[in-house]
Amino acid sequence: MSTLTRLDELAGDYVLDAGRSRIGFVAKHTGGSRVRGHFERFEGSAHLDAGDPSRSSVRLTIRADSFQTGSGIRDKLVLKQYLRAQDHATASFTST
Repeated sequence: MSTLTRLDELAGDYVLDAGRSRIGFVAKHTGGSRVRGHFERFEGSAHLDAGDPSRSSVRLTIRADSFQTGSGIRDKLVLKQYLRAQDHATASFTST
């Protein structure tokens, strides 16, 4: 038997458990191969407003310098040329 959870039962504030979460990515590399990686340091939270879902929100902040693909040379290149981590320490997303 399946039970549905009501929206008001989920309402509240949540904090992302970075120890049990992962922000990963897959990118196409030259020649069509795929590169997998992740960000090691991030934090986030969510607020769910059951009475007015449009007032719900999500926030995520990623430390740019925690970018990892398993290749030190590639990671340094991406951090410097593409993420410009020296100028932009974090990447943030806030829902609207």
